[in-house]
Amino acid sequence: GEWWWLFKKVFVPTIVNIEAEYHADPAGTLRKYTHELPPITPADIAASPIYQALFMPRDLRERKPIGIPKVVHLVEVNEDPRREYPLYKYINLLTIIEAVKPEKIYMHCSQGVCESGRWWSLAKRLVTVVNVTRRVNKIFDNPIDVFAHKSDVLRFQIIHEHGGIYVDSDTILIKPLDDLLVPRMGHNFVSPWEGVNQGIGISVFMAPAGEPFLARWLELYRYFRDSCWTCHSVQLGSSLAALYPSEITPIPQNTFLTPYAVGDGLERIFGKLPYDFTPNYGMHLWNSGGGGSYLNKLRMPKDIAQFAQSTYGRIIEKVLGKSRLYRELLAITE
Repeated sequence: GEWWWLFKKVFVPTIVNIEAEYHADPAGTLRKYTHELPPITPADIAASPIYQALFMPRDLRERKPIGIPKVVHLVEVNEDPRREYPLYKYINLLTIIEAVKPEKIYMHCSQGVCESGRWWSLAKRLVTVVNVTRRVNKIFDNPIDVFAHKSDVLRFQIIHEHGGIYVDSDTILIKPLDDLLVPRMGHNFVSPWEGVNQGIGISVFMAPAGEPFLARWLELYRYFRDSCWTCHSVQLGSSLAALYPSEITPIPQNTFLTPYAVGDGLERIFGKLPYDFTPNYGMHLWNSGGGGSYLNKLRMPKDIAQFAQSTYGRIIEKVLGKSRLYRELLAITE
């Protein structure tokens, strides 16, 4: 039956080919299939034909591939129009433009209130401002008082309704995301694994509109508790990923979430400790996890120079070194 067909078509040819190679070149074959193999990630497994044949429901296999729009959504949960938009957010916005080259960037401002200040006056020319008039004070009659939880709900609702890429304002982008946006047969919710909290990271994630994984996640906010910091974001996402593996592509933590804000992580981002950011598509800067003490030193463009020898400074130079908008920013002296 189907299992015998799968065995003959997939496993037998692989075994025979490896055996033939081994007889011809034992040492070379061992190197090829051991030391030189790259590590296998969850995304590799999910994309494999064997995994899809064994574990993906037939109705998903029969659907047409769905791509993710190259549209970025940013969220500002702010109830004080006098709060100033900081310089580090503007720098991160410039990296989104340079690295991702999105078709559109939407800035969703809760209750119609965005931020103010000179850096906001520059930023608002580069984004389409969306006034979110609905109040995110509760969900399914469960009260939401913590600002981070309000932002969680808004980002889930926005990506579920419109599709695209969500990016936290304290995340700097490094390289294009195109290979993460490709059409897939299922596995359409793409997000990095967050190892410390043992769950799915939501500082950056992407999905097409109407993604079932996000719909399930939002539905479970019926049981939301505002007092639990990561219960309904990172940890719940992990449980859902285990239940519905055919709906998610988890990518390695080092795509966006390393260095982490524990141990010497912040020193590897902002200090002189080395870090190779080659695997990173972007880097979370952990504003609320200790990174804010570094980011708040950025008052004027000349302050960027203090990070020149750090990973953060090297990323800025790599991504924005040739950017006209960045050169214009550096020209501001007072």
